[in-house]
Amino acid sequence: MPGLLRVRSRWSGFSGAPGYTVMHFRDFGTGDTGGSEPNAADAAAAVARVRTFMGSVSAICPPVVQIQVEGEVDLIESSNGQLIESYSVTPPSSVTGAATGGYSSASGAVVNWRTGVIRNGRRIRGRSFLVPLSSSQYGNDGQLIPTALTRLRDAADALRITTSSPDLAIWARPSSAGASDGTLAIVTGSSVPPMVAVLRSRRD
Repeated sequence: MPGLLRVRSRWSGFSGAPGYTVMHFRDFGTGDTGGSEPNAADAAAAVARVRTFMGSVSAICPPVVQIQVEGEVDLIESSNGQLIESYSVTPPSSVTGAATGGYSSASGAVVNWRTGVIRNGRRIRGRSFLVPLSSSQYGNDGQLIPTALTRLRDAADALRITTSSPDLAIWARPSSAGASDGTLAIVTGSSVPPMVAVLRSRRD
């Protein structure tokens, strides 16, 4: 089975920190398992793409938030999650929240990632929680304001484009410990609902 790059972003500076956003990448070529095996150049490109995404997100986070895209990128075997190799990439500069207002350390937004791959009768999907966001990004109805939604949707669209390599992927983990039925799928669509997302874990 093909290898998959794993990129982590560390959220810090607020009550309840740290939090982590984990994203996966691979060169899919012309299909969900096509393309070449990821290498060090792909790892650097993946880090740069995540840094661009987080830079856009930080504009609607409170000033206490710092997001650091980590420079250690793991290459994992997609069928079983085992570590194949680890690449050291020069970490990009961290980004700092720039929005006014207070915040709730457990609430923010969620990006829903869609794929075209079905496993065990269910479509493979993914989610990225972006928490916390500044209270200035919520309207009187308790939902995300239109400008925040537009920013997040545009950022998600840019991250999932497949005109550059590597491509954003969703990894469906093995069904049980020791199993080798893990599956990867290229992200083909995304959405950001207006309702506020609440975290129960800091590793979503």
